[in-house]
Amino acid sequence: MVGGETAEGADANTAIGDALPEVVAVMLAVLYLMLLVTFRSLLLPVKAIAINVLSLGATYGVLVLVFQRGLGSTLFGFERSDHLQNFVPILLLAILFSLSTDYEVFLLRRIREEHDAGADNTSAVAAGMARTAPLISGAALLMVAVFGAFALTGIMPIQQLGLGLALAIALDATVIRLIVVPAAMRLMGRWNWWLPGRRPTPATPSDRASEPSEPSGRV
Repeated sequence: MVGGETAEGADANTAIGDALPEVVAVMLAVLYLMLLVTFRSLLLPVKAIAINVLSLGATYGVLVLVFQRGLGSTLFGFERSDHLQNFVPILLLAILFSLSTDYEVFLLRRIREEHDAGADNTSAVAAGMARTAPLISGAALLMVAVFGAFALTGIMPIQQLGLGLALAIALDATVIRLIVVPAAMRLMGRWNWWLPGRRPTPATPSDRASEPSEPSGRV
């Protein structure tokens, strides 16, 4: 019964808020099942989702600091606002989860190949990182440059989206993919490849040193 830009914005916010929980639940379920089938592991998909959420949360936090709190907005020429454009968090969620999962599959596939070839968990993670890091970093650098250019357009919603994408990809290709992922997989040891009913992989001395106990449910 009410028209105008403000009413349309309020309706859009309500529609997005109402549908967001279902969208996120479906996306995470599909992502988990895809990684479960691909790598035959119960815990690697959980680790991937948790790390993606960590990266996304850091990106949202920086956008709030820059555009809502004004931290560094003058330096980069951004206009301070009391809100983020309603479609920006949704697009960031969809695009970043897809890109992060792409990197994750690329890295884990190489680690899995090394592990299946007989390498222990630590050696497989190190070899997989060494072989994929240059490609992941190079691809990320190109996307950071492209999305970073969006942040210079002078249009606030596009600036928010561009800065968010550039920052998230930079974080994912450096802190997440080069530090957090290998550290987590090193700590998880043989739990990385645990799936109930699957034949266990013989433990190596380095695996035993990092695992105080055996995973339950193995046959």
